[in-house]
Formats: sequence, C-alpha cells, structure tokens
Amino acid sequence: MKELVEQVLHFQCGHGYPLPLNTEALCRSLGLELRPLSEIRRESGMEAAEICALWGNPDGVLQRLGGRFVLCWNDARAPRRQRFTICEEVSHYLLGHLDEPGFSIFSQDYREEVYQRCEEEARFAAGLLLCPPRWYFAHEAELSERALMRRCGVSLACARHILADYARYGELIRSCPTYGFAPINAER
Repeated sequence: MKELVEQVLHFQCGHGYPLPLNTEALCRSLGLELRPLSEIRRESGMEAAEICALWGNPDGVLQRLGGRFVLCWNDARAPRRQRFTICEEVSHYLLGHLDEPGFSIFSQDYREEVYQRCEEEARFAAGLLLCPPRWYFAHEAELSERALMRRCGVSLACARHILADYARYGELIRSCPTYGFAPINAER
C-alpha cells in the first residue's frame, strides 16, 4: 500500500490542482482521451446496457487502443459519481494496471483476484486524487462527511470511503517520503 501512496503523491508533486479536482484537466494533462457513454451510444447505435456489459460494470473503463489510452465513463450517472469513476480509471493508468497480466477482462490471462486487487487499489488512489493527503490533514479537524462531500465534489458514499481510508492509512500516508513535497491544494 505504501508504494501505491508514493505513486499518487509523486504524481501530485507535479500537479497542483485546485479543489474540487477538475477531472477533464487531469485527463488532458495525462494525455487520456475521454469518451462519454452518450457519445459511444450515438456512434455505435448500441444500448447503454450493452456497452456497460462490455465494460463489465455500469460506471466506466480505461482501455488501451493502439498506442493511446481511452477513458470511457457513464455520463448518465450523477456528476459526483462520474468524478469518482473518472478518478478511479485515471488511477488504473497511474498505477500501471493495464500492463499487469490478469487485469484485463478481455485477456486470456484474466484472473479475478488480480482484477479485484487492482480495483481496490484504484478506488483508494481515486480518493487520494479527489482529496489530496496534505489538504486532508490540514483540514482534518473540520471535516465531516458532508463537508468533505462539498469541498471535494464527491458523493456522500465516496466521502465516507475517503474518511475511512484516511482513518485506516493516515499514518502510512504521512510516513511516505514524498508526502512532505506534495502540494496542499487550494480551493476554488
């Protein structure tokens, strides 16, 4: 887990995004192509349920097509849910999950335990992107679920997960050498 935190903190050192995080700017900075479900439906003529079945979930997917990465997400979901989904898919990119044998459901090497581990790591990393550690610890005393929800632009369920992750991994996060160099993001 410490290596995962280091990877996200290292990325944040070079990117001082204001809160709430602009997911479109984040994806642009990484060179990820964004494709909303509505656009895919229009172009393919397929129903949303068919596309989500191909993705393996109703939220989104990150795919490597040739030499580029395409992040597809369900833009019919609530905006706060979309933000989390996009950050989770970005986390798969940052953590190199698409290069990991057994992660892709489309691979003959697919293994459910690898997929589940990568999903858990990406959910945790998405929380770190949406609520950066230095910002969190600077405001920890005043953060309720609803305050975190408003300031970081996440759903209540996501805010609860983020708070639980910081309660569980807070000391580990602070012990990472890169923690001291990561920016304290400003609010918009």
